[in-house]
Formats: sequence, C-alpha cells, structure tokens
Amino acid sequence: SAVSHTLRDLESELGARLLERTSRQVKLTEAGQSFLLYAREAVQVVDRGVMAAREAHSGGGRLRIRLLSAAALAKIPQLLKRFQREDPLTMLEVREGTSARNLEALEGSFCDVAFVSRASARRLESVHAYLTFESSPLCVVVPTRHPLAKLKAVALKELRGERILSLERGDEPEVRSLLDERLASAGAVQTAIELSHPQALLPLIAAGLGIALLPAFVTRDAVHKVRAVPLAGAIKGGVIAVWNRQRMNEATQRFIALLEGECQG
Repeated sequence: SAVSHTLRDLESELGARLLERTSRQVKLTEAGQSFLLYAREAVQVVDRGVMAAREAHSGGGRLRIRLLSAAALAKIPQLLKRFQREDPLTMLEVREGTSARNLEALEGSFCDVAFVSRASARRLESVHAYLTFESSPLCVVVPTRHPLAKLKAVALKELRGERILSLERGDEPEVRSLLDERLASAGAVQTAIELSHPQALLPLIAAGLGIALLPAFVTRDAVHKVRAVPLAGAIKGGVIAVWNRQRMNEATQRFIALLEGECQG
C-alpha cells in the first residue's frame, strides 16, 4: 500500500527500522518509539501553523482555553457564549484536562488560558498571572447515613480510621500534597481508589467505599446519596484561571477582561 511504501522510504532515509513486522503483528522498534515523540511534536507545530494562517486570513484571532475536567462550573458556558457573541471573528478552541495537563499545555504554548485547581497556584512561575474564578471551602463528603453527616462541621481529627478516596496524584499533585500529610497526621486511611473526576467519586462514596475531601461545588447538583459537611479550619478549594503575561494576544486580553468582570460581579 501507499502507506507501507512511504514508511519504507522513511526508514531508508533515516537508516533505521521504525517498525518490526511479523506475520501476526506490527510494532514500533526502539528507534521508531524515539522518532514518534518528535514526529508528534512536528505535527502539533504544523497544526498551530495552520491555525495561525486561518486566523490571519479571517481577520480575527484565536483563543485557546483548557477547562478543568474536575470542575463542571455552570457559569463557564455562558461566559464563552458571551465572548463568542462579542468576538464573532475569533476562533474559539476549547478542550478540557486535569490541572497538571492544563498547566503543561499553558507552559508549552498550546493554550492561552488554563483553568486549574486553586492549590496549583503554588507551582506557578513569575510569568503567570491568575485570578480566582470559583472559591469553595473544602468539605468532607460522606454517605447520607454516615455518622459524620449529622455534624455541622468536621475536624480533621474526627477522620481517624476513615477510608479516604482521592483524586489521582498525577492529575492533581498540589491538591494531593496539600491533603495527604494532614490526613496522615489525623490517622485517616488512604485507599487505593484514585480517580481523575471528583464527580466519579460520589457514587463510590454513596456505596460506602469511603469518604473524600472535595470542594463544596462538586456536590452542588449531586444525584447520589451523599452529604458535604464543612471541614473545620482554613483549607480552601476552588478553581483559578491562569495565563502567561508575556504571551497575551488581543483575544486573550478581551477574555481576561470578561473573566475579571464575572469574578468582580
């Protein structure tokens, strides 16, 4: 096939086999795996070039946003709709990811504004600016029939012996580092249940597999039988919007202005 001929020509040009072919399977060689990393980067650069050319041709700009998959905030869609109405020529690119992935995208110039967990502010560099888009106290989320569900507030020491369900460390490293030490000192038991989406923890909590420490807004529209009890102390959760001061195009500036108006309102 044309693809096979192209791959063989590429291997000949590189002087290395990229694929190991057998009668049953085709897999990458070590050289192929190394080449693939750079090939993907090249494709991404070309894609960015195509988008830039389209922007120049349309006379508008481009705004690339990374939403936080762990936080489905109701006011974001309305904010994006308002931006699109006011900037109809601007190409709006919206994706979602975890805090760690969104910050990587921002640092690699693959997005203009990244929404991440509030705890992620601790790892921002001096070129970054941010504003708090959603502030929410941390709560202890428990099944409705759990003894802690009857309390008005829960102290960390009252979590001794409780099984804790968590967000994946690689997805929310700052959140985990903030909580893990405090939970360990309180005598809570960390379980092996770790998920990327806090909403996915809710049915597990309702089933009695454990409890979790989450921002209050996570349970705002919960359909599962759980209760969010305020956590005593000054631990705050929430979502921040982050951008790079040195790489702000006009579309980014206009969107930040909308964000600031929303947060002040």
